[in-house]
Amino acid sequence: MKAKQQNILNLILFLALVLVINLVSRTLFFRLDLTGNSLYTLSEASRNVISDLRDPLTLRFFLSENLPQPYNNLEQEVRDLMGEYSQRGNRNFNYEIVRLDGKGEKTDSSGELLTDKAARYGIQPVSVQAVGDNELSLVNVYMGMVVLQGDMSERVNNLGQEANLEYGITGVIQKISSKTSALLSLDGDIGVKLIFSSGLNRLGEEISTYPEEIKTVVEGLESEYYGRLAFSLVDPSTDRVDLSRYGLSKLSLGNGGGENLYAALVVEKGELFSKTELISRGLLGNTLKEPDSLTEGIQQMADRLLGVQETLGYLSDHGAPSLYGNYYQQDRTALQNFSQLLSSEYSLRPVTLDTLPEGLKTLIIAGVTEPFTDYELYRIDQFLMAGGSLALFLDPYTEEQDQQMAYYGAPPSYAPVDTGLEKLLSRYGVNIRRSYLLDEACYVSRRQQNDGSYSETKLYFAPLIDNGNINTDVPWMANLKGLIMLDMAPLEVLPAEGGGDVQVLFSSSADAWEMKDNINLDPRMITPPGKEQRGQYPLAVHLSGPFPSYFKGKEIPRAPAPAEGAEGGDASGQRVIKGAEASASIIEENRGGQILLVGSSAVLGDNILDARGQSSNAMFLLNSMDTLSGRGDYALMRSKGQGYNPIDRNLSSVTKRAIQITNIILLPLLVILFGILMWIRWMGRKRKIELMFKEGGEA
Repeated sequence: MKAKQQNILNLILFLALVLVINLVSRTLFFRLDLTGNSLYTLSEASRNVISDLRDPLTLRFFLSENLPQPYNNLEQEVRDLMGEYSQRGNRNFNYEIVRLDGKGEKTDSSGELLTDKAARYGIQPVSVQAVGDNELSLVNVYMGMVVLQGDMSERVNNLGQEANLEYGITGVIQKISSKTSALLSLDGDIGVKLIFSSGLNRLGEEISTYPEEIKTVVEGLESEYYGRLAFSLVDPSTDRVDLSRYGLSKLSLGNGGGENLYAALVVEKGELFSKTELISRGLLGNTLKEPDSLTEGIQQMADRLLGVQETLGYLSDHGAPSLYGNYYQQDRTALQNFSQLLSSEYSLRPVTLDTLPEGLKTLIIAGVTEPFTDYELYRIDQFLMAGGSLALFLDPYTEEQDQQMAYYGAPPSYAPVDTGLEKLLSRYGVNIRRSYLLDEACYVSRRQQNDGSYSETKLYFAPLIDNGNINTDVPWMANLKGLIMLDMAPLEVLPAEGGGDVQVLFSSSADAWEMKDNINLDPRMITPPGKEQRGQYPLAVHLSGPFPSYFKGKEIPRAPAPAEGAEGGDASGQRVIKGAEASASIIEENRGGQILLVGSSAVLGDNILDARGQSSNAMFLLNSMDTLSGRGDYALMRSKGQGYNPIDRNLSSVTKRAIQITNIILLPLLVILFGILMWIRWMGRKRKIELMFKEGGEA
């Protein structure tokens, strides 16, 4: 009996120990995130945003039950992530998950339909593919989120398209928190000006109510902006106003006597403004935008003026490609995807060196072809020395095509680009080689012939950068697994003056070579050289200080003389003091500025970048801008969502086969073997316990 009592006591002590461990683990516990990108660990940026909340903030998720693949794990991902946010957040952080049924009949505690509740916050169902019984169908599901703080709200209508859920959620929280702070410290109102010619009323009776409908939309946003939106109506037909600063499109009616008519919405704060044209051109002719569709656009323009998003300057002159393209003509050189991609994260502003905004941190110079004057180079140099950052996408040549000769199949000619930026960069520690880089490891074009067969053409001027040639020691490059480049100039790292740091971000393969003379990028005309003429070349570098000014010890260039007739003042309204001459000063050494240099502007083209930011190239661009703008923690967080993970190209076929067999066969076998061992151990323990009780009973 004694042995039996001892066993019962041991069992009680064991249960008590388990209970104590569970109680302690509620407050003292740890987790291990073994994923390669730390997918289930909050980034530093998220921890900082959540822990610094000063006002109550609520995240409300509207998710359909039984979401189809590949969204079936979305709710669990949200719950896991919100658990992490809750542990790191302060008492101002709250969240709620609202689960909607397929029929839309569920209600909340007050009796309101959940679908109506979602619509009240601007959350609409999205159509996704669902796999049914031997068929594909489209179903409408809810995968939205709204962030609420005070009277303000920000929404994401489709969480399913977020490649990195944490990045998307933290970005919205940061935006609404910054927006609150900006509005509370705002001097004056944000003007919402409807410029609408009364002559447009001739197009139809319903047009006459359009201004009132726009006013109603603006008034609906008043509470969200703490009453700081001021609506006004301007009729250019009767009001004497100068509209030239806005650069508005004009519409002329055939029966209107040649009168120029305007329809635009301008949001402005001080001298800054954003605009949207209200007349759009479609297949059925010119149409007027519906007022209800302008709500989100007004919010985006107002937020941009509030500085909620960091500003990036894009140098728009000196032959740089256009950001937006021509409204009426197709402009294949325009960087429309580039513009859309950066505008989703930043306020992207076309600037010139004479109109650099105060406080601008990052200036992008891409695809320039016209030389800079010494004074302009001085402005760029001093912007960098003062702590600004430069993102340079520069070309070694410009392509020139004679249209008449092109008709006969003649290839284009290539003229060297010499803007003057090259001598600045040489001083800072890097040089652009006057050549094109061609690489054996390149993009391969596959086309189907008329007879059904396929042909392959190697595009040597489009090198593929695999993960082995990416500098993963740079934190914001670590999770990039592959890139595709185009029309690249190789770079040359020079001995840096002043102790500056030059990091090569990625390089070509070891089978690359240069094309310097008699340039012809037609793949059919390219013959790869022998191994002795091939090598590896840097293609992108990141420079950080300290490094000296190019103009240190040199005479400072003089500013150009003002235009004739501008003695009394200039366009900005500043007064000129006659009889006085200011002496220029110079910052001799950079301490905070950074430089990103990529030897091509073609990598910003619409054929390389995707506007949604899903590709590795888009992630590289956004990470670069984050780093240059002082948001390196956001670059690290975004990199966690990189899903492209190819096998190393340098692995032999035997190694690749071994990896394949391991993943398909060995790993499942190891799991089964582990399960069998645990079962054997459990059975042995069970027999041991039975034997102990049996011996105790005999005693």
